[in-house]
Amino acid sequence: MSHREGRAVDLALDGWSENQRKTFCKVFNDKYKKEAAVSSKTKRSLLCVYGDPQHLQHIHIQVHKRYTMGGIVEIASNK
Repeated sequence: MSHREGRAVDLALDGWSENQRKTFCKVFNDKYKKEAAVSSKTKRSLLCVYGDPQHLQHIHIQVHKRYTMGGIVEIASNK
């Protein structure tokens, strides 16, 4: 659902080492806690998810529900 709402993208990992994948997620999860989606499973705010059974071949990046594409377009048009 989050992809269709325009608040999630998947990042391909071809050519990335395991260390690069984990480092990317750590840096972005630490830096963008306020913008991150809240996990329905863990109730933690995580912008990037990688390494669980659903996300082994890509990094899933998802922002909080308040940042739906409609909301972003509305904010941008008011500037």
